[in-house]
Amino acid sequence: MLSITATHGTIRRVVPALALLIAISSAPAHLSAQCLEGPVEPIGVGSSAMYGFSIARSGPMLAVGSPGFPAAGPGAGAVFIFTRVGAEWMSTSILFADGVQPGDNTGSSLAMDGDTLVVGLRKADDLGTDSGSVHVFEFSGFGWVDVATLTDPTGGEFNEFGASVAIDGDVIVVGSPFDIVGVNETGSASVFRRVGGVWQHEQKLLAAAGDNGDSFGTAVAVRGNRLAVGAPESNPAIGLDAGSIHVFEFGGATWNETATLTRQNGAPGDLLGTSLSMEPNLIMAGAPFANDAAFEGGAVIPFRRDGSVWLEGSEITSPNPGSNRYFGSSIDITGSELIVGEPFATVGSAFAAGAAHRFVDLGTTFLYADTVTAALPGSGALLGASVAVEGGEAIVGASLENSGGFASGAAYRFVLDGADCDANGTPDLCDIAAGLVSDCDGNGIPDSCDVLQGNGTDCDGNGLLDSCDLALGAIDCDGNLVLDSCELDMNDCNANGTLDVCEPDCNDNGTPDDCDIDLGIVPDCNANGNPDDCDLFFGLSTDCNGNLIPDECDLVTGVSEDCNMNGQSDTCDIDFGVSDDINADGIPDECGTLYVRGDVNGDGAVDLTDAVFILDYVATVGVEPGCFLTADVNGDSNVNVADGVSIITFLAGTGPPPPAPFPDCGFEPEPVSGLTCDTPPVCP
Repeated sequence: MLSITATHGTIRRVVPALALLIAISSAPAHLSAQCLEGPVEPIGVGSSAMYGFSIARSGPMLAVGSPGFPAAGPGAGAVFIFTRVGAEWMSTSILFADGVQPGDNTGSSLAMDGDTLVVGLRKADDLGTDSGSVHVFEFSGFGWVDVATLTDPTGGEFNEFGASVAIDGDVIVVGSPFDIVGVNETGSASVFRRVGGVWQHEQKLLAAAGDNGDSFGTAVAVRGNRLAVGAPESNPAIGLDAGSIHVFEFGGATWNETATLTRQNGAPGDLLGTSLSMEPNLIMAGAPFANDAAFEGGAVIPFRRDGSVWLEGSEITSPNPGSNRYFGSSIDITGSELIVGEPFATVGSAFAAGAAHRFVDLGTTFLYADTVTAALPGSGALLGASVAVEGGEAIVGASLENSGGFASGAAYRFVLDGADCDANGTPDLCDIAAGLVSDCDGNGIPDSCDVLQGNGTDCDGNGLLDSCDLALGAIDCDGNLVLDSCELDMNDCNANGTLDVCEPDCNDNGTPDDCDIDLGIVPDCNANGNPDDCDLFFGLSTDCNGNLIPDECDLVTGVSEDCNMNGQSDTCDIDFGVSDDINADGIPDECGTLYVRGDVNGDGAVDLTDAVFILDYVATVGVEPGCFLTADVNGDSNVNVADGVSIITFLAGTGPPPPAPFPDCGFEPEPVSGLTCDTPPVCP
């Protein structure tokens, strides 16, 4: 809401209450789709707090004034801040003006636009007793900060500067209804403008024909380059205290009074201008003491701008008129929604329990829509002393309600209309509050409607937005804000419940490694779950022979031998110097046969018995040598008579000694073809 003036506010405490539509047979036809969304209660409000004396709202932010709240002493006052989350108003902070003193009445008036809140302290003593001041709070994203204190540069005691406030963008208007100008207590209004983030006094406004006791500044409203100031006790031609509204427009340098609005069919004592609210080219003015429908029953007068002329529309009166009910004591209009307070309305047997009425602007006239009261109306509660409406939702103050102590105050929240995206005849906020639909992201729109409107998805059809599923821990391994469970059908090649893109893919071909293996795209000879090329690339396996097959697989398939069982092929052991191969037979020496040439019978000596052993074998009268390498005495790769003769001639000293390995154990220096060694020889 861009401008809210609450000169007769109420205190707000939330009482468990249901919205009641006052059924009145004489009321005109009206629209109705109302429900009460749960009460919102402040913390610590007690007797004389007058919580709900003023109300201001802007989108999801709500401020409720409690000018009697005693935190800094009796009557120091405070402002309670609520934030709407989905269908609920959540209490988020309590604001106290910097340097507040007892009796300042913080929150006696409120106005809010976006992240800026204007708070009136009409009884503050900055410039003398009850001179009044205004504090400006701005929301930093983490909390509200008191950024400026505004006063009337020429103000003085008892002026009650801050009795009314209004804001639109970078312009604040403050009413000072008892300001003494010259010798007359005419009242005034001051304009402040935010320049470079700093609030500066721009101009003090006076009625062109102001007079003593006019109470100019009792109510103020502003929209763009136009503002209105109420002077309810002014005396136009129609009579004493008939009241008037003064319109000012900004010409680029100064604000100039361009119109004074009065009632054509008004009467003395109407007090027109007690309350004000504005939309572009429309001013709504309260005349709570007007006698249009009943003695001091009250009325609201619309003034519409037609070109450069303001035209008075038909008065709006209570759908259930009665004497001394003061319909129009508070007003708020936002778009086509108008809410009017009637704080002294009798409800049932409760005198001055109060009521509020909603009307819809049809462009040329206002259509009555709803009446709301407390479910348990209490005499003297004055519900309707302050009002705010936005999006089909009304906040209504009852500043003298006694449920938290004498005059502790209360405020009620009514959902009167608003979006009904599922067309079930009940506003969405009511459905959400009743738990009939889910609103997991707290945006005040049923999740199902977010999906239909393209503002969210529910790919798994569980009734919650995917964004909420993710916030609650649903898996989105690839971070694309789509639930993995909704992508598995086409992206889970191994059907293990994990997206392919989130599985190991060591060769970066876009397919999980285990699927590459299962489909035969790549080999995994060692069955470790990794493609062989990845084992080799990342050093998990070796390929010493360069055949692109892990060595351990070559060994298993018999492509390579590993005689020394060190996990590496024999040829690689030899090639890389891990093993010697003195005889170049391709077998690591540690895997060859150690023997002494000529020790055929394995008795550890080379003698005639060895020669006889060989000759007997050759003559086929003896046994076969267990190791033919030892029997090849002359080293010609054959075992025959010559080998036996070689031993005899060597022993006789007429022949050469056997070639190595002799006389000590050793390996065959040259590869031997065709000779076996079935029985390991003795090698001392």
